[in-house]
Amino acid sequence: MTRFLLLTGLSTLAAACSPHGASGLALDGGLPAGGGAIVDNGDGSYTIPMTFTVAPGEERYECRDFANPFGGAEAAIARFESHLSPGAHHLLLFYKPGARDGAPERCSGTELAAGPYGSQRSDDALAYPSGVGAVVPSTSGFRVQAHYLNASTAPLTATVQLRMIVAPPASVRDHAAVLFFTNTNLDIPAGATGAVATKSCTLPFDVNLIQATGHMHRHGVAFFASASASPSETLFDSHAWQDVAPALFEPPVHLAAGTSITFSCTYDNPGPTALGYGDSAQSNEMCIFTAQFYPAPFGGWSCS
Repeated sequence: MTRFLLLTGLSTLAAACSPHGASGLALDGGLPAGGGAIVDNGDGSYTIPMTFTVAPGEERYECRDFANPFGGAEAAIARFESHLSPGAHHLLLFYKPGARDGAPERCSGTELAAGPYGSQRSDDALAYPSGVGAVVPSTSGFRVQAHYLNASTAPLTATVQLRMIVAPPASVRDHAAVLFFTNTNLDIPAGATGAVATKSCTLPFDVNLIQATGHMHRHGVAFFASASASPSETLFDSHAWQDVAPALFEPPVHLAAGTSITFSCTYDNPGPTALGYGDSAQSNEMCIFTAQFYPAPFGGWSCS
């Protein structure tokens, strides 16, 4: 049984998630990009900004730490909105205990941690169901990771804007978190066509999925994920490796503890060198399945 809604365009996503907050700021550059700290917009929303330069022909991972902006109190995020300037491959937001405001810095694409949000789109948004939120501990700040490729002959100014809309703490009954499943056992032969890498992970607890997506690099030609329900559930199906539209589930997809999620990546490798797991979108590959879920009383869960 297939039970998903795959959004294929920004206009559809905008209609589904209403990526305008109470302030009316749009995701087309209307959010502030500068500053050294998270910006309190004064309307219950907060903007995380990051700007850096990518040299001609460069592939670059950039990270930046941000202190907790919520005045030392626990906070719950009801919705995320993000905008990435051209040249982006992905954005990840991690929790970072004790984080302080820092400058953008080069980092590794294999640097991963628990976090509430990620996107592979120029403009994206995620709204949790009523009563659900991503809870930020009072002791935690954030770390942003952005992956950019500059295929041009001129320097590229990369601008990342991530807006968080906060929910009243009393309104959040269930915590949201992320499933992060990685297949690092990749060996794609030189000259291969239609090479498939498959991995399965078994859920240790019940989940309600509200979003799912897959992540590959430029040799990836297909991503498919399904759950071993009876009959099986298709969770994500895409042929894109960049600007990947997530699957959004309404109502949420309920999967019981013990359910196996199987995800497969298909690759074409016309080059003379075998490909393995790594952070370069040009010369390495990845096969990662992620999903937003609730309830998450113990936080997110990874499988690698």
